[in-house]
Parts: sequence; structure tokens; C-alpha cells
Amino acid sequence: MCGSPVIASSFDSLRFVSQEGIGVQVRHPAEIPAAIQELTRNERAYREKCLSFATHEVMREQQSWDALVTALSNKIDLRKATHN
Repeated sequence: MCGSPVIASSFDSLRFVSQEGIGVQVRHPAEIPAAIQELTRNERAYREKCLSFATHEVMREQQSWDALVTALSNKIDLRKATHN
């Protein structure tokens, strides 16, 4: 959110870190120094990608929330209509 790239474990659930270019994934703690060097060498590009990702992720989160609220509202309205 603040434009800070991350170093993350190489779990599949964190694959988006590498795919979105918002940080570096490592398999072992010994890889952390190289990851720091990578982030430092390309700091500007990583920061830009982080900020872009955060903006799009917030929008995606809001869209998902809106869809859930709409679905629940429709279900509640449907229940009212069938009980009246």
C-alpha cells in the first residue's frame, strides 16, 4: 500500500508477489541478501508496481464487497417478497 516492495516466502499462495512485480520470493533465508540487492537495484520500478498494485487491489476489493452486498440484498428482498 505504501509502495514498499516485499520479500516473501516461495509459497504458491504468495506467487502474486513475483507475478505482479511487487517483491521477490525466496526459498531459503540465505537468499534474503540477494533479494535485498535486487530490490535496491530496481527500487523505483518495484515502488511503482507496488503503488499500482495497491490501487488496483483496493478497487478489486471494493468491487467484490459491492457484489456481495448486492447479492445479500437481493436475497433478503426475495425473502420479504415470498413471506408477504
